[in-house]
Amino acid sequence: MDTKQPRVRLLPVESLLRYLAFRFPGTTDTYKAVALGVSLDAYQKMRRRGFIRWTQGDRYAIHLGRHPVHIWDNWYELTHKEDKVL
Repeated sequence: MDTKQPRVRLLPVESLLRYLAFRFPGTTDTYKAVALGVSLDAYQKMRRRGFIRWTQGDRYAIHLGRHPVHIWDNWYELTHKEDKVL
């Protein structure tokens, strides 16, 4: 029986923050949170943690009208699922 836990694929928040700063220069955190479809508290927590799950990143990109690869250049490498059967 394999007890290995599945790998959680995480994305760096820094890429998203850079995209938001480019797309919405000079705006408040509240404005950016609304653009992502989250509360201000959720936005600030995400910034503190530094990483988000790939499913969240996908959802945020959709809210911004983009494919995640426009925000994370290495999207496919970061989210590729490696299920090797030995």
